[in-house]
Amino acid sequence: MITSQYDDDGHSDLPNYTDFDSLLQVFETFSARHQDKVFIRYQIQPNSQEYRTLTYGQVNTIATYLADTWNCTILQNDDMGHIQRKQQKPCLIILNDDPVQSILTFFATLKLNLIYFPLATHDSDTAITYFLEKTSPRYLIISKTMRSKAQRCIPPGSTIQIKIWDEQLNIEKIIATNNVAVSVQLQPRSGDMNMNMNMNMNKLDGGAAVGITTKNDPSSTVAYMHTSGSTSLLPKLVEWSTQLCMYSTCEILLKSIQNSNVRMESSDVLLIPILLMTGPDIDFILATMMMGSSIVAFHNNTPRPFDLLAASKIFHATLILASPYTLEGLAEYLMQKQDNDTVVANFPSAPNNTTKKFDLDHKISVFEQFKCCITFGAALRTSIGCLLQSKGLNVQTLYGATEIDNLCISDVSKENQEHWNCLRPSGALTQYSSFEPYQDGINKYNKNTENEDVVLYQLIIHNDHPVLPKSVRNRPNGDFATGDLFVHHQEARNNHHEPCFCWKLVGRIDDTFKTSLGEKVIPKPMEMEICNEEIIRNCILVGENREYTAVLVELDLDKAQNYTESERTLRVYEAVRRANSYALYYAIVLVPDFVYILPFDKQLPTTRKKQVSRKKAIAMFKEEIEQLYNHHSSRNTTSI
Repeated sequence: MITSQYDDDGHSDLPNYTDFDSLLQVFETFSARHQDKVFIRYQIQPNSQEYRTLTYGQVNTIATYLADTWNCTILQNDDMGHIQRKQQKPCLIILNDDPVQSILTFFATLKLNLIYFPLATHDSDTAITYFLEKTSPRYLIISKTMRSKAQRCIPPGSTIQIKIWDEQLNIEKIIATNNVAVSVQLQPRSGDMNMNMNMNMNKLDGGAAVGITTKNDPSSTVAYMHTSGSTSLLPKLVEWSTQLCMYSTCEILLKSIQNSNVRMESSDVLLIPILLMTGPDIDFILATMMMGSSIVAFHNNTPRPFDLLAASKIFHATLILASPYTLEGLAEYLMQKQDNDTVVANFPSAPNNTTKKFDLDHKISVFEQFKCCITFGAALRTSIGCLLQSKGLNVQTLYGATEIDNLCISDVSKENQEHWNCLRPSGALTQYSSFEPYQDGINKYNKNTENEDVVLYQLIIHNDHPVLPKSVRNRPNGDFATGDLFVHHQEARNNHHEPCFCWKLVGRIDDTFKTSLGEKVIPKPMEMEICNEEIIRNCILVGENREYTAVLVELDLDKAQNYTESERTLRVYEAVRRANSYALYYAIVLVPDFVYILPFDKQLPTTRKKQVSRKKAIAMFKEEIEQLYNHHSSRNTTSI
């Protein structure tokens, strides 16, 4: 039952995570409330400045139409009998690189009362095949660009069918007939499942279209997500409930933002450069709906930095949700002296049909109009974050775990320029968690603390957390050990300029290893420092059970080609020497002996978060690693 009240500016009490029994109820409530307001602005073609819009009401209409279109084929009578016997909902797997299609498919899946399972288009074929075998879906909903990938991934002999999104629905055609009432007759299912419904799209009655007609349980599974697989060969499947999504959105995300001086309002326009409707995407879509705000999505999730700035200028964007990968491209673009492209506002919602080039001053002026830029998914290089901060973009950090969604965020106020990558947990986390000193966790981690030890802490989510899934509890008492390692900073200041604690993520336990001398290596701080060198794209530390630590370095081809081979080598060596400031004595990388620079035609394998997949990298470059150590050993033997 809904108990909270909201106004169009979001100034009333925020919703509670228990206010809704299902995500469909959230969608229906706010799509009706904001029916005629613009919800989505979407780019028509790549590198284009032509955008179209969808209102909240139109999104609901199209989602209902799509659910009815798929209803007749996605769930057959024999499926329903199987579901009745197993007492579980089937899932619908989505592989789509179109952001608008992804959003509409998400809402249609809610209406179909199916479990929503989005796969990233850059997930490996092996991972996709694994999930298809594990979840046994009847259908794989894809965009037409994903046809060949989907066909490769379906296991031999499987009955999984592929549905091409573009062949099912024409958005423009549905919008053109939007004023015509569409009656959707759904066929009754077997047993006592009386599915007769009559939905009038214009009235936005909504409701679940098909599925098991039981009372909505906010703790039941509504979506599957999966881990990135950065520390294992295969990612892990995780169940998300309505309560988990709502807790993350309302208690962690919205309340933290609304308690700052950059609070969300109905007039806000949110840029989401890569929108796959996974993880934080869902939370920000929910937050946008609750505020009555709007989003801007880009064709096939491949916007140029220019597209981001142009859309920001034209639509007066105020918030941006971006991965480190996107922000690195934006930072590089920022430093270009002049852009040859122009902003041509040639569509109805653009003001004054202006034309503008983006020189540095114009880029900075666009940055300054943003209330906040929230980065997520992986750690942003310190050099990139500080550069963007110095140019007026209020970069802040969102932290979460796939197992339990968002957990905390940095102080998003514009005054927080120094500690943008330090997290400030709210009561929604602190009352159900603790930072536990990590075993063997005394580590001289930071080069600014050469004369003192820094304690590493692991974040533990307690068993009384209201939305902690049972399937992720990994301690005998029911707690969830995140595996993430932090150090705390006391010098941070809150909104009242009072000292307070905040926490900085420095790595994962899964990434740590010990040398043969027993020295523990926490690779992430060292790797991030190495990657602060502009010609380095990625790197990885290795050396488990070895006497010495080594590093594999992947160069950024475009930037590295501006230097001679000798200059490139010297820059890499200097970056590694700087990173040694973050290492215990026996964990330092000997330069040049244990530095391997990959040739230009080789790349380190990465996850969907653009993070190096450690186990895959070690397996892929096994021979090169062995040669590195053997060469050092033979040199020492010869010298003796």
